[in-house]
Amino acid sequence: AGCDDGSFLSARDDDVSTTSLCDNDRVDMSYEVMHNIPMSGALESMPGPPEITNENGIINDTTVPPPTNNNDSFDDKDYHSPRPPKGKFIAHFHLQAWECAFVSFDVETGGDLCGIVKMSAQIFCFERGTSTPSIKTSSNDLFNEYIKPLIGAVWSQNAMSIHGISPDYEKIRDASKIEDVWSNFCSFIDDRVRPDEVVILLAYNGGSCDLKWLWKLTQAPNSTMNIPSQLQFFLDPLRVIKNYKSCPLHPKKTKLESCNLESIYKFVSGEELLGAHDSLKDVKAQTRIVGSALFFDFIDKAKLITTINDIFTKG
Repeated sequence: AGCDDGSFLSARDDDVSTTSLCDNDRVDMSYEVMHNIPMSGALESMPGPPEITNENGIINDTTVPPPTNNNDSFDDKDYHSPRPPKGKFIAHFHLQAWECAFVSFDVETGGDLCGIVKMSAQIFCFERGTSTPSIKTSSNDLFNEYIKPLIGAVWSQNAMSIHGISPDYEKIRDASKIEDVWSNFCSFIDDRVRPDEVVILLAYNGGSCDLKWLWKLTQAPNSTMNIPSQLQFFLDPLRVIKNYKSCPLHPKKTKLESCNLESIYKFVSGEELLGAHDSLKDVKAQTRIVGSALFFDFIDKAKLITTINDIFTKG
């Protein structure tokens, strides 16, 4: 995928040398492709939500609002949960109650002045009552659609060379516009997620690319699209791998030269990731990694896992 290779890593992580479609083509990540409105720099950092204490220094339960939408049609049900135990993910109690669905998500873009040209996702959940990680998936749980850019969109040569999608590609010529594809994606979520479930969006290195495109679609001024209310949380497998030295996939354990999606997938599965930078192949790879016994114990960790709303509103 255009966003999966670890290029966002901080100086302390510079043992991994990678390149990224989003790094190569991110001129200003402006919103001009959609509405000619500049994008803020609000998504550069992704700290966890602050602890809120009362006058006695006791941590209070917090209420985390869902992502902001730009019209009155949004279901404004707030997300309510008590503060999780120390070191646990903010959705700890939902995980314990089996009230979480996961959506592996990825996009391919034609560059900053072209926009998203393909969007893919896979919904999955973990089987109850198993002693080892076991996930439930089916062909019905896959979303995969191409997107026709606006007339006059400027395609990046670098982007096309990475994923092979071009303006002459038949599936692009026959594709729907972004508003229709996004509506289909929202219906895909609504049709497959129970009312009592919350959704954890996962994207490999997604904070540096995928989440910024979602911000442009649903949060930027004058955007008319909404993010599904069930999408409450964001999990970046790469950030978990890089920040927990006890994780079996940490580079000190694997001795891998790169933590990009292809390398981690091969380590987990023993297979090459054929067709990398195809968003559908990449979401399946993300699902395989997160569902593996090497990663499973770290799903419920707090570090660098946060609410989508927190990512969108941090300045």
